[in-house]
Amino acid sequence: MIVESLKIENFRCFKEEEIFFDKYNCFVGANGAGKSTILCALNIFFRHSKDTKIDVNNISMDDFHHKNIEDDIRITVTFTDLSDKAKEELSDYVRHDKLIITTEAKFNKETGEVEVKQYGNRLGFNDFRKYFEKFKENASADELKDIYGKLKEKYNDLPNVKTKVRMKDALQEYESQREDKCIVIKSEDHFYGFTRVSKLAPFVQWVFIPASKDFIEESEESRYSSLGVLLERTIRGRVNFYENIKEMMNDVTEKYNKMVDDHQAVLKDISEKLQKRLAKWYKPNIQALLEWKRDVERAISIDEPHAFLKIKERGFESELTRFGHGLQRSYMLALLEEISTLDVENSPTLIMGIEEPEIYQHPPQIRYLAETLIDLAEKDSQILVCTHSPLFIPGDDFEKIRIVKENGDPSFTTIKYLKYEELAEELAKIDDKPVKSSGIVAKMYPSLNPIINEMYFCKILILVEGEADLAYLTSYLILTEKLNYFRELGCHIVYTNGKNRLIKPLIIARLLEIPCFVIFDGDTDKTSESEIAKHREDNKNILKIQGHENEDEWPTENIYKDNLVCWKENIEKTIQVELGENFDIYKREAFKFYDNVGDLKKNPLAIAKMLDIAWDKGVRSKTLSDLVERILKFALN
Repeated sequence: MIVESLKIENFRCFKEEEIFFDKYNCFVGANGAGKSTILCALNIFFRHSKDTKIDVNNISMDDFHHKNIEDDIRITVTFTDLSDKAKEELSDYVRHDKLIITTEAKFNKETGEVEVKQYGNRLGFNDFRKYFEKFKENASADELKDIYGKLKEKYNDLPNVKTKVRMKDALQEYESQREDKCIVIKSEDHFYGFTRVSKLAPFVQWVFIPASKDFIEESEESRYSSLGVLLERTIRGRVNFYENIKEMMNDVTEKYNKMVDDHQAVLKDISEKLQKRLAKWYKPNIQALLEWKRDVERAISIDEPHAFLKIKERGFESELTRFGHGLQRSYMLALLEEISTLDVENSPTLIMGIEEPEIYQHPPQIRYLAETLIDLAEKDSQILVCTHSPLFIPGDDFEKIRIVKENGDPSFTTIKYLKYEELAEELAKIDDKPVKSSGIVAKMYPSLNPIINEMYFCKILILVEGEADLAYLTSYLILTEKLNYFRELGCHIVYTNGKNRLIKPLIIARLLEIPCFVIFDGDTDKTSESEIAKHREDNKNILKIQGHENEDEWPTENIYKDNLVCWKENIEKTIQVELGENFDIYKREAFKFYDNVGDLKKNPLAIAKMLDIAWDKGVRSKTLSDLVERILKFALN
């Protein structure tokens, strides 16, 4: 049983947005865009108060979207992949193999308080509601037959059945076969019972790990700690403390009762004296009897043993609180890794939301943690990660990415994501077929090329072919003192290691509505027929994707557009022609600075040094200066 979708209405930065989930979900976006609000909404839904900065049962006016208290806050979760047991126990709510639950918060203007309730929803026919409600009230068979008979007059294709259960089943079957005609119907009874225990508990287990989590609490088992989750899913299924404690309680209770009986004589003496005094002050026939109160449950309490962690490092042994944040975070991750190895039969699905899992971790640990979380999601768990690290994007699987974006004025948050079919459809338009990475290739992708995944984190994407292009552009951003402004606008340069590798990121950026400026080489200096054909095709495709399909893909001069620059041949030759005979002089000086180690032609440091030397000699590249201005103009618009 996993979450299929989450719909958030009128809550904080969300006006109305439905988010569809996968087994593994990577939420990325600018600070303040609303990533943590998604996990906060789930905390409210699951009534998870631990580690949260909000009382999930006492929402305030500030939690309403732009303080719009006229509309209710609604957090609706749709569950899918329900087990047979879940379908049976939650049958009042399950329709079409889905379970829809809504948490609703209503602002009371008279008291200034917010009432939070949770309801079950189902897809069904509004006309059938009366039967289901009476059935739950255990109405008589005759009354239910009368209701069913009237329904059959309107829906004459309902089957002829007589018993209460068969009539209920017939109505549910009728609804399931006509999903397109069903509406969402709110259940009249709250989804949480009077004991505040969720009916979802046997089937899903929500664990929230905030960025600022107090890991010290995790070193001691508690009901809601991650260690508690771990022990509940493993040790508690193997250690029968209950039977041992029950035996101890019986033994102690017997001794307790004997002790009370042995001292009853003391109370008898006091009772007689009190009775005489009461007879004097009240009535002669009054009776008073003192007895020991035998409240065994309150008097005797034996708790199950709790696990407690001690750490020993380099001869020093102590509690976790005595060690640094890195070890504390590593301990938390070790727990998660252990949970991922468990195979406990009939355990509820682990649904885990994690904020910034990369904090306090070195890059190798981050990579390993990312693999652990992805592996965990491939088993019987569902993972939601809010991160600033591209290493948590799984391989080439962009379907797992959810981009959280702030829009409009007044602002509201939206979620952008991309399906493989959408990319395939776009690539088909340019006669290219996407190939999904799989197996070891997909596993290695985040480690081999995390730079490409940086595109999902930027506000304005600048795509270039390689490191040399990056060096030319970055150098002039620095030399013209525009780098800080470039960053303030949210621009970020990503290189793809080849022109043919620009196409897929370009389409992904467009479909995810990431503004993208692309810089590439026309390569019109190529001479072999195969190379010419290849570069013509690449040029044509890039121009088409950026909306310039009428441009000549084999240009006779540089192409300058509002969202792209195409060098006639390549960037190096363009700058070489512009700087003239001095170009080789500056290049040799730069190579000498780096000891002429060889293979420095496209080395980013050598290129940067060459441009720096030219700048110091008063030689400027108008081409690169204009390129910087074009990009800044693109970012502003």
